Amino acid sequence: MASDLEDLGSAFEVARRNRSRQSGDALMEMLANFAPGMALSRFVTGGVPAAVGGLEQGAREATEEAGSLQRGGSYNAGPVTLQTIGATVAPIVGPARGLSALGAGLARPAARTAAELTAAERAFALPDAPFPQYTTQYPAVGPPVEKTFKNVDKATGEITYKTGPSKQLTPEAKQFMKERSKIVGQMETEGYTPYFDPAKRDYVDPSKYPAANVDTLTIMPKSGTPSQQKTFNEYLKNIDTPATRDALKAAYDRGIDLGNAEHWYAMSQLEKEYTKELGATAGRKAFLDEFAVPMAITTSGADPQANFLMAQYLEHARKTGLPIPAEAHQLPATVGGRYGGTNLQNYQLMREGGGYSYLGQGQPKMHNFARSFLGDLGRAVMDEQMAIGMVGKKFADKARDLGFGLLERPVHELAAAKGVQPGNIQDVAWAGFKNEPGKPMISFINDAIERTHRLTGMPRDEIVRRGLVRKEIPIYSTGAVPVPTIREE
Repeated sequence: MASDLEDLGSAFEVARRNRSRQSGDALMEMLANFAPGMALSRFVTGGVPAAVGGLEQGAREATEEAGSLQRGGSYNAGPVTLQTIGATVAPIVGPARGLSALGAGLARPAARTAAELTAAERAFALPDAPFPQYTTQYPAVGPPVEKTFKNVDKATGEITYKTGPSKQLTPEAKQFMKERSKIVGQMETEGYTPYFDPAKRDYVDPSKYPAANVDTLTIMPKSGTPSQQKTFNEYLKNIDTPATRDALKAAYDRGIDLGNAEHWYAMSQLEKEYTKELGATAGRKAFLDEFAVPMAITTSGADPQANFLMAQYLEHARKTGLPIPAEAHQLPATVGGRYGGTNLQNYQLMREGGGYSYLGQGQPKMHNFARSFLGDLGRAVMDEQMAIGMVGKKFADKARDLGFGLLERPVHELAAAKGVQPGNIQDVAWAGFKNEPGKPMISFINDAIERTHRLTGMPRDEIVRRGLVRKEIPIYSTGAVPVPTIREE
């Protein structure tokens, strides 16, 4: 029975995995260190079915509390735990032992700090992972199928229909995607201990990297001729307004209220893995050329996770000698995005153009995106989300096309008023415009590490070393819905 009680922690494994937001209850800390894996039904064979019912109910309630943490950030497992253990476990162990004896007999060392893995956990291989065959190669896709899709012209709103090749999954890839969805659900419901502690995230030192290629504040519509002046005045009328500034400030305030939106670009933990594996000089060169720049060039129309998966895959293909896909339907099952074909073209142009040096006057958003990952928050990433939120959908593309500096200026003004960097305004306002709680980029990378581990069984530290840094193996996470290869306008 002692061994069964020692395994009691499985019922509250969720609480352990979310100890970074724990209630602080001492008994919960003790339970969090019990060995996982016990099936509650084992108590039934011990002749205490009534106690099992109470324990199962408590476990359900504790799990529901953990789900509340994941959704809204509130978690108080203490009352549930005290009630469940006091009413259920004490009768099992007998009146003479009770809770104090249970704690004294089975207590473990104090819980580790929030979101910290041991060396053993980092190096742990998962022997029962469902897809060890995809440790070194992505699931294959089948031949494309022709589909017709609606296309909406951004400028005019005109709707047209185009036919193009669409990605088709093999039966093996479909099974992989099904299992991946199951793991995603488990992680979202139960939580997990992240490889990199998001609470300890910090910025890369920009002085260790090349200087900026362009001052994006200078990207303005030309003025001089009557025609140029007319265009310039149009941009001023739509961008340089109190309404634009008010929209930005409201989004920033909302992002602060929603929480966890600050320091989105803080990536020193990942950069440290590069320098540890490759050395200071080569590591920083690789971090710039194989992470920051590919992330920037494949960001069009992609959420952070899809953006990361495509950038990671393309670098994996380049470094392992695989052909770089020309069409989106040729990408692996787990890689895609709304503008998959456009991002593939942009990646090829970037590689042909010399990597980081390619990002400049013609790609201001991408340039500032890469700079932000390098710790340079002195410029703002004015993407579609920011532009639509500030000036409306009708004028958003125009604003970013010729008036990027005008669009970026209010971010600098608000940053100066608040005493922060422009990038620290943009990341929070982005969450505010999206009206969702923030999630820093390092957390998306944590998701990918854990999902790759659970799918393939490879140890987490090997995934970081061989996947994230060396690009030798696949990285998996929640990907985008496959889209056809058609011209995106």
